[in-house]
Amino acid sequence: MLWRCYQAAGLAFLFVPINTIAFVGTPPEASNQVSGLLNLMRNLAGSVGISAVTTLIARRQQEHQFYLARNTFPANPHIQHALAGMTSHFSSRNSAADATRQAYGQIYSTVQRQATVLACIDTYWIMGVLCLLAIGLLFFAKKNKPGSEAMAH
Repeated sequence: MLWRCYQAAGLAFLFVPINTIAFVGTPPEASNQVSGLLNLMRNLAGSVGISAVTTLIARRQQEHQFYLARNTFPANPHIQHALAGMTSHFSSRNSAADATRQAYGQIYSTVQRQATVLACIDTYWIMGVLCLLAIGLLFFAKKNKPGSEAMAH
């Protein structure tokens, strides 16, 4: 929850500059059209961004799962040790075959969780780099004239 609060706190610093950039040089009679277009683009960009991030996480998760699963071969001593420990833990409640299946399922679940975490880390890095690159776009934005009237919508 705390990370979500940090994420949402940054949004407050976006809306005023975005609106300022959108309304610079706009005549008062066109403010309704600019406001409508700005809201449309905000909704459209949000939808595209959500789907792009979801796709990126899924693809990166698949890639990380592929690389992590390569290390789960039966001859790996770490896997043998983990399987033995989990099988003995699960065998107290189940048959030996069921305990072995549960141990393999637990290892698969661990690989899935680790792949998801690595995919989220990759996505955060990519989004961070894109945000830093977006800062460069501000230098190409039209400047507001000091002392001019503020545009309201």
